[in-house]
Amino acid sequence: MAAAAAPLADDGDGIVDRDMWLACAAPNSGRLPAVGSVVFYFVDGHAAQFCQFPAPLLEQLAVPGPPASSSVRVAAVRLRADAPHQ
Repeated sequence: MAAAAAPLADDGDGIVDRDMWLACAAPNSGRLPAVGSVVFYFVDGHAAQFCQFPAPLLEQLAVPGPPASSSVRVAAVRLRADAPHQ
């Protein structure tokens, strides 16, 4: 019988070990930006991740018209995981 998979190494704030995060998430998450690189930030995409918020709050965050985006520089990369979804 195979041993149960070890839980992600969590520092208490949902931040996990980079190698473990990449092994679990990278095949489905695309590329990780390097600190200092310039990327596009899509407000609507970020707001959609907060499905636990009530619909009226999401409607306030939504930007009408074409997706709003900004060119931003990456200051830090935190690899997080939450227990209910792992």
